[in-house]
Amino acid sequence: MNKILLANGFTQSKADQCLYTMFEHGKWMYVLMYVDDLIVVHESDDTIVKFAKLMNKHFTMNDLGDVSHYLGIQIEREADGSFLLQSKYKNCSYS
Repeated sequence: MNKILLANGFTQSKADQCLYTMFEHGKWMYVLMYVDDLIVVHESDDTIVKFAKLMNKHFTMNDLGDVSHYLGIQIEREADGSFLLQSKYKNCSYS
C-alpha cells in the first residue's frame, strides 16, 4: 500500500506514518491507514471514487460508507462539515 500511495503522488506524514496526504488542483486528500482499514477524506466524492478505483486495481476493497467509528473512536459529522470525535465524552467532568 505504501509503495502504491507514494507512486501516485501521496506523501507519507513524518509525524504519523499511517497518514498520507496529497494536494492536487488546490484541494487536499487525506488517507489514514490502520492495518486493513482506510479512511479517505476529500471534499469531492468523485475524487474519492477515482481513488477507490485505483486501489481496487491492486487490492480488493469495500466501501463501508461514512465513518461513524474508527479504532474505538466515535465520529460524528457536524452540519458545517467539521468532525466531532468522542462526543460521548464532551460533557463529562473529570475529578
